[in-house]
Amino acid sequence: MVISKPYSSKIAIAQLRWGNVHVVTELKTRVPYHYVTRNVSLNQYICLSTNNGRIDLLNNDGTLLREISLSSDIKESVQSILRLSNLNVCNLMVTISDCAPNKLMALNLNGEKVFEYNHPDLRGPDQIAVDSSGNVYVTSYNQSIHQISPSGQYIRSLLLGKGIDSSYGLCLNSTFDKIAVGCCVLGHPHLRVYTYT
Repeated sequence: MVISKPYSSKIAIAQLRWGNVHVVTELKTRVPYHYVTRNVSLNQYICLSTNNGRIDLLNNDGTLLREISLSSDIKESVQSILRLSNLNVCNLMVTISDCAPNKLMALNLNGEKVFEYNHPDLRGPDQIAVDSSGNVYVTSYNQSIHQISPSGQYIRSLLLGKGIDSSYGLCLNSTFDKIAVGCCVLGHPHLRVYTYT
């Protein structure tokens, strides 16, 4: 797992061992990154700095490979992203959630917008997961997960049931038939696993 440490301008690489997080190494970065994800296929880190609206590609030792060039309107959107945002990479596409305007935006690695997603039922999009087909899953405050096609089209909503106050983690299993949601239920942390087809 990758952990961003923006206040010390570091990225921590960690592993889960027997239910505990163990930091394997830390990479010093030249600017603070608030959100980091790993592009496994390219063996790179994609890093978002909300201070200046930059999206950078770093190699495994934390050095800058290149900045993803963004148009002024996309850069403005990236700068306006609040704390409740996330990014994930699949099929060489960066997907960014933005809670404030209730939207999701996907960019290719050249900084061009692939799609922008809004839906009347999408409230506070936050956590993102992507399946092997490139479908995007994003949590919504209305106790659901939106499934979106790789081109940004609504597929369906997966209802999570009542009682979830907020979500703070989302992942799919290796066979993509279960979704795990780290969430807060009545003020207490929970991990819920849902099976879907």
